Amino acid sequence: MQGASLPHPRTQSLPSSFLSLHKMPHLNGPWLSFFTVSIAVLLTLVAIVGYESFLEGVNSQDKAAGYGVNLTALNDPDATTFTNWTDGPALEVLFTVDTFDPSKGTTSIGIHLDYQPLNDLVDETQALIAPAVPVRLLLQSVTSNFAANTIMPSTTGTERTDGDVNRYPFDVFTVDYTIYAFTSPGNGSYGAPLPMTVISTGSIQGFKIDTTVTGQDPFDGSAVLVHVEIRRSPITQAFSIIVILGPVPTPFIPAGLPLTRTRSDVVPERAIFTAAMSVYFRERKAELPLIALSTALLFALPNVRNSQPGIPATAGTISDMVGFFWNLLLVATSAISLLANFVVKNGRGKEAAAKV
Repeated sequence: MQGASLPHPRTQSLPSSFLSLHKMPHLNGPWLSFFTVSIAVLLTLVAIVGYESFLEGVNSQDKAAGYGVNLTALNDPDATTFTNWTDGPALEVLFTVDTFDPSKGTTSIGIHLDYQPLNDLVDETQALIAPAVPVRLLLQSVTSNFAANTIMPSTTGTERTDGDVNRYPFDVFTVDYTIYAFTSPGNGSYGAPLPMTVISTGSIQGFKIDTTVTGQDPFDGSAVLVHVEIRRSPITQAFSIIVILGPVPTPFIPAGLPLTRTRSDVVPERAIFTAAMSVYFRERKAELPLIALSTALLFALPNVRNSQPGIPATAGTISDMVGFFWNLLLVATSAISLLANFVVKNGRGKEAAAKV
């Protein structure tokens, strides 16, 4: 037939999938710029968080404070020391924070205490390191007695911290723990003051623990205050921020993106909401795959929220207020709107078919 355009012999043998792929829009300058900037920001964030975590591990040295004990002789040249006594009886206490899990609804820390007599407190006649006289310790409000000529066993305890878990991931917990030491306690008295050296440490996954130890006046070294401050590690905070800000609108996306993808398509929650509103206002029929996708996303959001390390099991934290509740509301509204649209359109279709 004259005048009719015939297909090119090369394109005639090509499959339709290739032809549709060939017509897809190419990446333009704004898309490439956005992709490059995103990769650069991600790599920078990983480098900063990794370096900060490395410095945190290097700088987390034990802090000690004591009266009358030469800490340099204990191979601890970085510790602070006071010299009210030099050669008298003394006690070394290793204070360790070993448990803390606010996600389970408790903000108490677990404390482990180890003891070792020093100087004249050691009974030289014994093969083991044991105190030559009875020792009494007052740990906050709990009294512990240790007999003479026997090894001082370790003790454990819990102490409630001061902090608000609802501020996750920027919550901070503090506790002040006081230790008093005495020798030769009597029935009506605690005994003679016993100078101490307290070495404090702590390491819990997902948390950064800072401790400071100071002697309390006027007890001349027999009273030491351990201040513990616990906060989320930089990696935990960075990961939580990424999860929180992921669903938040991203106004920095270039305005020159192709029209085949709108800005709301970048985040699943807003993409579902945009599709649901488009179906509603254009009075189109909702399809089952779109309804299934919105319903699946509705049940997936809590799992995304719980993927944040150490987040409390009960919703209500700052991260929930900023990122979780709003996205859950968007997805729930979308699912209800699509389901209602599907039911109404199907009902009208059946009525129209019955009239015919």
